[in-house]
Amino acid sequence: MNPSREHQDLIKALKNHFIQRLGFTILSVDLPESLDKPFQIGRHSPDIIAKDQFGIIQIGEAKVGDNISSPESEEQFKDFSNQVMRGTNVPVPLHIIIFQKDYNTLLTKLTTVGLSQKIGTKIVIWTI
Repeated sequence: MNPSREHQDLIKALKNHFIQRLGFTILSVDLPESLDKPFQIGRHSPDIIAKDQFGIIQIGEAKVGDNISSPESEEQFKDFSNQVMRGTNVPVPLHIIIFQKDYNTLLTKLTTVGLSQKIGTKIVIWTI
């Protein structure tokens, strides 16, 4: 299934934010022009896998509208927010990017699946 233009725009915005604002190195990104697609983590592949300046892996996931509430998104949120770096006890942050209009939908979904306590620590939400 090809991602929508909106979904691709969110991925590009998060990728640019990772590079320009946070200084992360992009390891793989799920965009049509990318040769390095992210590997599967749990049951799904994220949209972006990056590494910060300390070598900590970062997971990026873009969500648009109704897709936020899908069973697949629920699985992704659970799988991606429970990762630790292999061979360490270092948690892997999950960055979720959405459009501002979808913020309440995402908060409701994260609360419903029992992940709201991870917001701000293990889960970082970005909006455009």
